[in-house]
Amino acid sequence: MSPPRLTIGYSTLGERVRNIEFPPPQQSTEILVVVQGYFAAVPTSVKARNDIRVIRLTSTGVARSRNAVISAANGTYLAFADDDARPLIRGVTEALDYLDANANVCVLAGRTLDFAGRPRKRYARREKALTRWNSGKFGTVEIVVRTASLIANNLRFDEQFGAGTPNYLGDEYIFLTDAIRLGLLGVFKPIDLAEHSAESSGTEFGTEKDASARSAVLGRVFGRAAFFARFAFILRHPRRFGGIWKSCRFVAGYPSH
Repeated sequence: MSPPRLTIGYSTLGERVRNIEFPPPQQSTEILVVVQGYFAAVPTSVKARNDIRVIRLTSTGVARSRNAVISAANGTYLAFADDDARPLIRGVTEALDYLDANANVCVLAGRTLDFAGRPRKRYARREKALTRWNSGKFGTVEIVVRTASLIANNLRFDEQFGAGTPNYLGDEYIFLTDAIRLGLLGVFKPIDLAEHSAESSGTEFGTEKDASARSAVLGRVFGRAAFFARFAFILRHPRRFGGIWKSCRFVAGYPSH
């Protein structure tokens, strides 16, 4: 039996499984639901579908659950999903067709809409190669990958970052830039991949916790060049951290609290 063309991989907590709005069954598509923490029973609506697999984790941290999705995915391609977002199947299919036609591309980043159909961020209007400098805006539900490329290159999410850890953001950015560092070609395409209205960690700009986490993320992505990346961030957002002293500590790589 041939593998499915697509795996849609959800990461969620036990108490939120019932909130997921799954897409209807699609030909050659499997759905994985990786659940962190205890939940009493698989909902009947999930049990009734033979295209859905549920994996339970006792660990916490969204990056760990994403890595469990990667390890369990059978699809040629993998699209990440969350319990508060809805995949847009037409856009995902367009992304897969693009990847079929461009065998050298391993990672595709697209757009997310709010539930009124408006882009949630400012996106480029045209296709662009992903770099360390432009990959920081993309959330996990905006990413589609070639599963075999991840496995062959041992590419995973850094479990020291993301929701459920002190460095509560940046896991997607690190994932994308790790792919670039490994020589995997990534592109942005203005394709609508998901709908999402909830607030995300990326919108908590300006707090001390945010400053500390962002400093750590840029250190992880840029290494010895992180000073310049942090300085460029401050030039773009000079008032985000509320003062010169805190901004200087951010640039130097110290926690802001």
